[in-house]
Amino acid sequence: MLDTNRELLEIVIRDIDRALAVLEPLMEKEVQTWSADDHKNYVIYTHGMKSTMANVGDEKLSNMAKELEQAGTIGNSDIIMQKTPAFIQELYAIKALGAQDNAQNLPAGTPEFLQDNIIAICEACRNYNKKAAKAALATLKSFAWPGEFETLLAKVDVLLLHGEFELIVDMFE
Repeated sequence: MLDTNRELLEIVIRDIDRALAVLEPLMEKEVQTWSADDHKNYVIYTHGMKSTMANVGDEKLSNMAKELEQAGTIGNSDIIMQKTPAFIQELYAIKALGAQDNAQNLPAGTPEFLQDNIIAICEACRNYNKKAAKAALATLKSFAWPGEFETLLAKVDVLLLHGEFELIVDMFE
């Protein structure tokens, strides 16, 4: 089960990235030159986008993907060539909104905010105060961070669970 809209957005963007990795190179070629695998992949990824967009309630894009999926199934190169570029642009627009949402999800004064909370975690760990360390960690985890930092926060969470205070301090120093 998803905890937040951010997690759902990350899944949608991951699906969009996968579709774009297939659709964009195909659009660089004439449909008539596509292999059987190219046609199959076009149908698979437009179908996937149809489902993804339907699942998040974007009826417009789901319908666009449905039309493209049907065109791919019957081999209608006119519709594929005319409408896929607009569909790709719509997918990029969603990605841009996602990036904007993630940027807005970071707290103001991020370097200072980050430093203050890391210091709070380290001080709490030096004093073997698990509750205070967890509170500062929870504050950091309430925001979207780049993947490496998210992974680091998850490690800190596990180390706190096991009372590995010294290892946590060492990680940040």
